[in-house]
Amino acid sequence: MPVQIPMTRWAVVTATFMLLGMVATVAADDIADCSQSANDELRIRGCTSLIEGGAADAKSYYSRGLALYNLGDFRRAIVDYETYIERDPGNANAYYSRGLAFYKLGRIDRAIADFDKFIGLDPDNTDAYYSRGLALFNQGEIGRAIIDFDKFIEADPDNADAYYSRGLVLYNQGDFERAVADYDRYIELVPDYADAYYSRGLALFKLSDFGRAIADYDRYIEFVPDYADAYYSRGLALYNHGDLDRAIADYDRYIGLEPDYAIAYFFRGSAYADKGEYDYAIADYSKAIEINPEYAIAYNNRSIAHHAKGDLDRAATDCDDARRLAPNTRC
Repeated sequence: MPVQIPMTRWAVVTATFMLLGMVATVAADDIADCSQSANDELRIRGCTSLIEGGAADAKSYYSRGLALYNLGDFRRAIVDYETYIERDPGNANAYYSRGLAFYKLGRIDRAIADFDKFIGLDPDNTDAYYSRGLALFNQGEIGRAIIDFDKFIEADPDNADAYYSRGLVLYNQGDFERAVADYDRYIELVPDYADAYYSRGLALFKLSDFGRAIADYDRYIEFVPDYADAYYSRGLALYNHGDLDRAIADYDRYIGLEPDYAIAYFFRGSAYADKGEYDYAIADYSKAIEINPEYAIAYNNRSIAHHAKGDLDRAATDCDDARRLAPNTRC
């Protein structure tokens, strides 16, 4: 699913505009509802009455489109925006609004095209760079997405969401140091958003800064104690930090929540093996193989554990299986 894009400062449902040229037979309430109502259903009803009565101008379609968007009816909103654009093709706002609706429908290429058009008409409105940056990110155009976030942040350096979004993009690009810097800034501005700690922890782990990664996972788990992946991620960081007992405890918790994930058994088995507890290690490697019979490295590590116990026949059998699945394996 795409990252959610907020409406811009000016594209709000409470925006007002005068609907001119209405015929005298149109009810005054319809005009007021269509142009000024903060109630989306009333706005739709008023605008529809004007449109069906032949008394609407282009702005009635735009107003109804905004209300439909807010109610999640993105397809009908697009139809209204398109009618408005046909009548007033030079109005930048309609392209932005239609781009938001396309984005919500997952039609990212159309969203980007509309954001491009908006920026061409109104290049000083930096909100569009943020929205286009998110769309480009979802399209896999990482470099262009970063450029758009850079432009937005230059104009609005205290916008927390922009730092978080750019941090996600930088992480996916493999620029973990800059990602951490953006998460730092986001957390400075919004200290109680759990996902930011988890995201920063992932980036810190990539930088082998296991101590700080563990601290961020700790913080995340305080907010979200039942999210299995957080225990798995913290378990990896603890394992790499040399804290085997806590790593095992986190794998225990993860497996309790997600009992069918082979890799978790593999890593818990590796922690037991590093402690010299080979029976537990063999049991976990065996479970990993039961879940994934093609798991070559699990056969390899179980072979090593059998060898450490002096069970050379089983070690040899596992080594053969590992080499069958991964010919370059060295047991």
